[in-house]
Amino acid sequence: MSDSRGFTLVEVVISLALVSLVMLGLVSAMRTFGDSASRMESRSSAIDDLRIVPGFLEQILSRASPRARQSSDAGAPFGWFEAYPQEMAWLGIMPGRHGAGGLSHFRLGLTEQSGSAVLALQLAPFRGDGDAPDWTRVEPEVVADQVVELAFRYLSADGGEWLETWGGDEALPGWVSISIKTRNAVWPTMIFRLLEARAGRQ
Repeated sequence: MSDSRGFTLVEVVISLALVSLVMLGLVSAMRTFGDSASRMESRSSAIDDLRIVPGFLEQILSRASPRARQSSDAGAPFGWFEAYPQEMAWLGIMPGRHGAGGLSHFRLGLTEQSGSAVLALQLAPFRGDGDAPDWTRVEPEVVADQVVELAFRYLSADGGEWLETWGGDEALPGWVSISIKTRNAVWPTMIFRLLEARAGRQ
């Protein structure tokens, strides 16, 4: 007669322990792979932003308009260009290939979206030289997400020192500098020349 017997309890326990260890290793490897893929996607997105965003901002900022507007209260003319350390608003030309084109209002600034600080651009059609658009009704488009540092600076066409603000009653600055740091990348400082700025007007 053949001597046949089943597994002992100790053998079953050891086998289950080995299977558990193998499964734990597989789950850990899959989690690591998923995290790596997510990091690679974030870095790829950041690289795409670094390639595309500066060129687009140069197109819309370089063509900022020195056109005057009328104050709704005093009636005195002053410029559309208003700029602060983390926000800018101006009147400029939207390139036709990016939308309807033509004279448009732009607003670029830091805002919060889904609990994260983002650099967002808002666009509204030009309706006349009166009041500015109601930006609370304009949907923002994210230019850079997860922003941890943002600084705008402004330089006169005559030269001098970089300033943190630029009043709307002054001529256009000659140059605008934008520095951005996100959780995924430190962007090279972007410096844009405003083509309609004129030296000696301030």
